[in-house]
Amino acid sequence: MIAKQQDRARRSFCGTPRALPVCPEVEDILNRPLQDIRGRDDSRIAIGQTGEGRYLRVIYVPDPVPDSVFVITAYELGPKAKRAIRRRRKKKR
Repeated sequence: MIAKQQDRARRSFCGTPRALPVCPEVEDILNRPLQDIRGRDDSRIAIGQTGEGRYLRVIYVPDPVPDSVFVITAYELGPKAKRAIRRRRKKKR
């Protein structure tokens, strides 16, 4: 049971267990987020659109090592959140 939970915890957003490198979709978001806001404690929340057009929310913690982050989780936004992001982007223009 514990081994299954650990394996599930190691799975990235791409659905394959891997420690490094981060899923390319998550890298897209972290390299050019639409929003990057402060989360709880030291975490950050990046919201953005991948090259394929999917909207993701990535929760991460910056590492002390330069140009390095620890990704906690990443998931696709629901329809309401997508609408809100599009509305905010339209308002900025």
